[in-house]
Amino acid sequence: MPVYWGASNICDYVDDKAFIDRRRFRSNAELADYLFSVTEREYADFLGAIERYLASQRFQEFLPPAYAKTIIEKLELKS
Repeated sequence: MPVYWGASNICDYVDDKAFIDRRRFRSNAELADYLFSVTEREYADFLGAIERYLASQRFQEFLPPAYAKTIIEKLELKS
């Protein structure tokens, strides 16, 4: 289960059910307690959310073709 602790706008790019937001926890100990308490069903739900995200259009924007398209457009290299 991915644990994320970074930019506050992560949910603009990644489904919030596909990761654990470290900011929800007051300490690493609290996070660890949560991780150790996750049931098999909850873990399976995380995996399903991750799979759906990876198959989504939102994720496609991070793959090389979309990245290359953005660079070409921004540099106005299109002929």
